[in-house]
Amino acid sequence: MKNHTYEQRKAYRLANEKPILDVFWKWLDERKPRKGSHFETAVNYAKNRKADLMTYLEEGQCSFSNNLSENAIRPFTGKTPASSKQMQALLKI
Repeated sequence: MKNHTYEQRKAYRLANEKPILDVFWKWLDERKPRKGSHFETAVNYAKNRKADLMTYLEEGQCSFSNNLSENAIRPFTGKTPASSKQMQALLKI
């Protein structure tokens, strides 16, 4: 979808991805996880972030991947002492 406009991405997502997410949310709502379980934690985590995830469908400029962000910080996360110091400085900002 790299060569598509934001509006084209939005239309595609609403037509093709929203139905899948709707099924997922319905499935999630039907789950009755045991209190205190890891699954309950995961279900609550997803439900608490539903609105944020659904924004992805409406905003064509949003990317579901964070590869660009990861690649941008890669020079600061190397294994050398210099790169470690750079990352420490960056995190202080």
